[in-house]
This record gives sequence, C-alpha cells and structure tokens, in this order.
Amino acid sequence: VRGDDDEIRAYLNSCPHRGTKLCVGFASSDEVVCPFHGWKWNLDGKIKGIPSEWDFQNYDKDDVGLIEIKCEVWQGYIFINFDDNAKPLDKYLGVLKSHFATLPEMNRITIGRVKKVIKANWKVAMEAFLESYHTIETHPQILTTLADASTKYDVWDDGDSSVSRLYSPMSVPSPHLGDDVDLAECAKEYAKGMEMPGLEHLNFVLDADSKLAPRTQLAEWRRSIFKGVLGVDLESMPDAALLDAIQYWMFPNFCPWYGEGGPIAYQFLPVNGKTNECVMEVRLLAPLPDGVPLPEVPTQIDYLDASDSFAEKATGFGGLAMVFDQDMINIPVIQEGLENAYHLNKSKVRLADYQEQRIAHFHEVLDR
Repeated sequence: VRGDDDEIRAYLNSCPHRGTKLCVGFASSDEVVCPFHGWKWNLDGKIKGIPSEWDFQNYDKDDVGLIEIKCEVWQGYIFINFDDNAKPLDKYLGVLKSHFATLPEMNRITIGRVKKVIKANWKVAMEAFLESYHTIETHPQILTTLADASTKYDVWDDGDSSVSRLYSPMSVPSPHLGDDVDLAECAKEYAKGMEMPGLEHLNFVLDADSKLAPRTQLAEWRRSIFKGVLGVDLESMPDAALLDAIQYWMFPNFCPWYGEGGPIAYQFLPVNGKTNECVMEVRLLAPLPDGVPLPEVPTQIDYLDASDSFAEKATGFGGLAMVFDQDMINIPVIQEGLENAYHLNKSKVRLADYQEQRIAHFHEVLDR
C-alpha cells in the first residue's frame, strides 16, 4: 500500500483475526477491509475498527494490526523480503546505487508490461540475456546496429552484493561484419529500430556535410525527440546513455537497464512446482516531464502464454518484440537439450572466458 504519508509498505495478505485473504488485484482505498467480518485497518497497518468490539475483551490493539513485511524502494522498484533478518537493500544493491545516481533525476513510468511464460527453468531463461555472444546467430538483423563482440562485461562482488553488467555499443556495427560497413547506414538503421507506438515515423535525416559523426548526430536527434515529443530535457545525458545497451544484473533475478538506449527492466520468476517453466517479466519505461503527475491507474499487463509471441500480443514494444520472439524460440530448446544430456549423464556446459563470464559469476554466487 501507499499510505497518506506517501510511504510504501507491504503487509501479509492475511487477516489477523481468522486468516482471510484481504486483497485481490489492484484497488484504491483509504482503508483495508476484511471481506469476512468487516475488520478495518488504516494504511499504516493500525486497526481502525472491529464490529462487536465488546466481544473481544482481552485483545491488544497493537497485536491485531496488519503484519508488516520487510519492504524497501529503489528507483521506483519495490523490493519485498519475507525474511525479517535479511540484509538492508542498500547493501544488496552494491554498485547499482552509485551507478544509477549518475543519471538525471526524473520520474519514470511503465508504458508496457509483459509477463511471459517460458518452458524453461528460470536460470536457463535468464542466462540467455546475460551475454551478447548469441547475437550473430539469433539476432542477425541487428548486427549493423549493435557491436556484439565489442561488448564490455563487468562483475562486482563484495560479499554483500553481487552485480554484473554488459555494455554493448549501438549505432556501431558488429565486428563480425568487417571494417567496410557504412556508419551512416548504421545510424539510419538504429533510428528505424527506435520507433515505438506514439513515436512512429521519426524522421532522422543525416547531414552528410556535418562535421559530427553519424552516431553523434543520432544522439542529438534523440535528444530533440525527447524534448519535442515527450517534453523531457536530456541535454545532460551522455550519448552512451542515450544510445547504448547497458544492462545490469543483481543476484538473483533482477535486470535493470541503464539510460535510454534500452529503457527496460527484466525479472525472471520460477513457477511453483515446475522446474522447467518460468515467467519472464519485461517492463518498458519512459521518462515524465517535471511537474507531470504519475498516472493513478497501473499500466495494463499483457499475459503471454508459452506459445504467444511478443509481436502479436505485447503492447508498445515496437522493434524489440521481434528480438524477444527470437530469444523465445531458443530458450525452450536449450532446456530440452540440457535435459537430453542430463538423462544420459553426459551434461556439461563450457562457458566463454570473457563473453559468458556473467553466467559463470551467477553460478558461483548461487553455489555460495
């Protein structure tokens, strides 16, 4: 809940009286009411009213409040932890806190949200997004706009936090294409891929006579789009944060992207009782101009089954939908292949020393 004091709190969804589930889905109210007997609580968790209170002679008002669960907020994301003794989120975030503090301060909203069932273990699904090595075979259409084999990989682990990052230059061709690729064409292809609902037909025109490199012109063009269409001033944001794919991961399953090159966040969630099925949640984010209030109604969630495609069922993802669909073809096949080898006691994974180091690090932390 968000209280009158604007604080966000989490409570166990169970009535302290007889255990009834109190809330289903999203709602807006200044109180929580049990649908069974009508007990009421304020949003700060304190008891507000009990029908026939005379019949509870010995109850302690402090003992019938909503049961609060550990809850902290960072960058608009709400982290809930059922372990009262868990380390503070601040420690767990590690370098995420200082790195994301370098971005301009602004409100951000979710403009697209998908929950997609994948027929694979959550670790198998997540690993597919921790490297750019698969681009050459899985996403060949973006080789002119993403320097996959030039991706920088980083790992930070201080014992309290475990964070890693991939940093893929964009509007830059893949090294696999050689040295003769026209950088002007790369910039034009990148601009086409940036089209989203409400931002279609953004006319990027490259000035061949300009002394600025095509990538620099592209960054200036993106700033003008944010200013003219969205009313957001990104003059202070570096070109890299406007253009490049900079994806972070925090153990175990949270992947926020940095900047506007990939304004998205992933989360990979296991499905209870099913080791070969998971749910990937994807959020598409957008900045809000100063002074514009956040919307009161949550963004629609598009629920995709294992056989549903992003291109057909996901709202607002534009050119990203095709990239996701290509990944969704691979991931269940990886799961099946791993199981085939496992059942014959012949399973073995060999990871690249550099390009797949984030996967190796994840498993080191998981084992620890």
